[in-house]
Amino acid sequence: MRDVTIVGAGPVGLLLACVLLDHGLDVQVLEARELPVTHSRAIGIHPPALVALERAGITESVVAEAVHIGAGSAYSRGRRLGTVSFDLPGSRYPFVAALPQYRTQRLLVDAVTRRSPGAILRGIEVLSVSRVPGGDGDHRDVRCVGGTQVFSARTVVGADGPRGVVRDRAHARTISRRYPDTYVMGDFADETALGTEAAIFLEDSGVVESFPLPGGMRRWVAHWTAARHPATAQGLAAEISVRTGQRVDAGTVSMLSEFRPRRRVVRRMLGEGVLLVGDAAHEISPMGGQGMNLGWLDAVACGDALAHFLRTGDRQPLLVAERARLAAARAAARLAEFNMACGRPLGDRAAAARNAAIRRLARSPWGPMAARMFSMQ
Repeated sequence: MRDVTIVGAGPVGLLLACVLLDHGLDVQVLEARELPVTHSRAIGIHPPALVALERAGITESVVAEAVHIGAGSAYSRGRRLGTVSFDLPGSRYPFVAALPQYRTQRLLVDAVTRRSPGAILRGIEVLSVSRVPGGDGDHRDVRCVGGTQVFSARTVVGADGPRGVVRDRAHARTISRRYPDTYVMGDFADETALGTEAAIFLEDSGVVESFPLPGGMRRWVAHWTAARHPATAQGLAAEISVRTGQRVDAGTVSMLSEFRPRRRVVRRMLGEGVLLVGDAAHEISPMGGQGMNLGWLDAVACGDALAHFLRTGDRQPLLVAERARLAAARAAARLAEFNMACGRPLGDRAAAARNAAIRRLARSPWGPMAARMFSMQ
């Protein structure tokens, strides 16, 4: 019987595996997908997450490959409203690192494999998690589709995302909220003069966000109304041009996705023999790019506390970590909701008030505090 079975070989489950393996625990990671993800997906790695990734020993490689976003600017109707710098006192990493998720995930896979060859098993679709009483203490059996494989562990960790099996089988209660917003995002060749700057265009028809990527690419995200253009590369490129004046070549698209954000946060991350981390514990709107970073911070805080519990039986550090991580998730969800509210289509009077407030904030002593909040510092 292993110490820990982690369900989900995404970025959060992989970092957690590194943390637990470094504590000397016996860890197995189960992943339903046969092959690693190859889409860019989440791209922004905030300074605290870069510190967290040091635990896997991959931060140097991430920093070397990533684009360093040192500042973000807000624009409206062709005018710059203000700029905030992420180069803040006391920050070890004075930037947000932009790197496609598949690259970060590949580095994490290698980090786990170096520590424990064979720890990651692919093509294993989990069907159920059940408690098994025993004379030396309870354990959990993870049964898989087909019923031919059973993985036993003292603790099962759900890192299998917002629609994962572990949370459902643990009967974790959640607080959920759906939003009326729809967004379309795509990666295109960067033909702008924005350089390494993140740009937020607060326009009458809704927000457009833009972030640089390695390899001369750029991520674009637009608040979407289906009646304006279809959710295609051509439609997104046309809408970006209309709202921002920036030219985007639809023929260079490498990824396109439409999504509707929602908020779903568990009341408890910790159950009897079960721990939930990352999106399995707290799904929030991606507007602000905090979700993956939250999960990595879960992995470090909960991983250290879980290792302590499995060695000593002392549950208190796990409870402390759970309270802190749920509080962080709720704060991140509120910030994401604020971002969405600012980016919705507004009337002239409301848009003017919003823009004036952003100008004042960027020029005031509160500007660095806003930069610290948006970069999770």
